[in-house]
Amino acid sequence: MKLGLTIFSESIGYPLLLLFSIYFIKNYFFFKFVKRKKYFIYLMILFSLMVLNKKTFLIVLPLLILAELNSLIIKRNIKNFIINILLIFGVFFTINIIERTNSYFKSGVFKPISVGGSSLVTAPFYLATDDDLEKINGDVNKKIIKFALEDFKNNNIERNIISISNNDILSFTKNNRKIFSHYYSQFVYMQDLFENKVAKHEFFELDKQDELLARELSSKHCTEIAIQLFKLRPLENFVFYGVNVIHGMGGYFVSRDDLKGFYANVGFSGYFILILQLLVLIICLISLATNDEKKMKGITYIVLFFVALNLINCLSTAMFQPVYDRFSFYTFQMVYFSISFIIILFFERKKI
Repeated sequence: MKLGLTIFSESIGYPLLLLFSIYFIKNYFFFKFVKRKKYFIYLMILFSLMVLNKKTFLIVLPLLILAELNSLIIKRNIKNFIINILLIFGVFFTINIIERTNSYFKSGVFKPISVGGSSLVTAPFYLATDDDLEKINGDVNKKIIKFALEDFKNNNIERNIISISNNDILSFTKNNRKIFSHYYSQFVYMQDLFENKVAKHEFFELDKQDELLARELSSKHCTEIAIQLFKLRPLENFVFYGVNVIHGMGGYFVSRDDLKGFYANVGFSGYFILILQLLVLIICLISLATNDEKKMKGITYIVLFFVALNLINCLSTAMFQPVYDRFSFYTFQMVYFSISFIIILFFERKKI
């Protein structure tokens, strides 16, 4: 149960991420000018506040570890590396204790409460055929599937999308851009069913005071269903996940299959921003390998940080839900800043 719902609001997380980015850059990319530990301490405080506010901000954890590895390679200070890594995981452990304590005061149980299974199951359930769903094992799992199918039918929620392509992965891939806009419109209702309608004490034949247990059981069984569906259609689920990530990174799709549709997909209304990000990434990697100028290396690291932050955000979000703008706008803005920054530097160097 998120502490953010008790003390903070979701929107406060975005300025916290901005502050985190500032101190991250200051600590890791200008470390030759920073001799004290204060910026690292600020980072740990901000990391704690961000994760307590919204679990999504765990996306910065791999960036912290990568930054420490980069510092180890450059500074070759193993002792400092080990201490910082232990502090990072110590802070992560402390966050877990705080969340457990918050759950204890609110619900009487000293453990984190997760409903991630309801989000994880939605995409594979959306892709699954009726034959796939009949192959799912587990009595409770079958009960959830039966309940979901009846509810979706009564409320005209469409799924079983793979059958449109006659189970042909090439046709399925080609039609993914059309499928995705449909998925976005169906997702909210489907997730609500798994997260709220299934997670009731009546559904699991429990007492009213066991509502919390019902939510845990719902998440657990939804996760089991998701894993089994992944195994039944790994290629389709992987392709679908990839399209979700691409869409979140700026690959907006135009539903046309002719030549004009192709041009639209690589133009301003299609993959334009995604292609720009890939170009920026390639330029940064080449710059790191060939440029020894300290100022340019620092700038390159900053741009890479913003691009990597957006990529990790999209990768993690796509595992559980469509990458709506509300989940990606705060890292996407940093990508726009990076691209603008590079263009300004280009014009400055060319004296245009």
